[in-house]
Amino acid sequence: MFAIIEAAGWPIWFLLVASVIAVALIIERTIVLRRDKIVPRGLLDRVVDAYRKQGVTAQLIENLYRDSALGRVLAAGLRNHKPRRGR
Repeated sequence: MFAIIEAAGWPIWFLLVASVIAVALIIERTIVLRRDKIVPRGLLDRVVDAYRKQGVTAQLIENLYRDSALGRVLAAGLRNHKPRRGR
């Protein structure tokens, strides 16, 4: 196998290093970006429940923003929420 790599010349060494770095990044991202950290279980249900009980409050938006990545998205949506007026 080493003979094949050696016969391929210098460009193969760059590709091998890049492959090792890519695998390391995939493993690191898999460990760091766990599903519970990005999309916590029941987050949407808790937000909908809090919205129905108390509406959009600064405290709700702040707690959401600190919670997770999905919480930041939901907080941005609630920040721009405007109640509908009767037609």
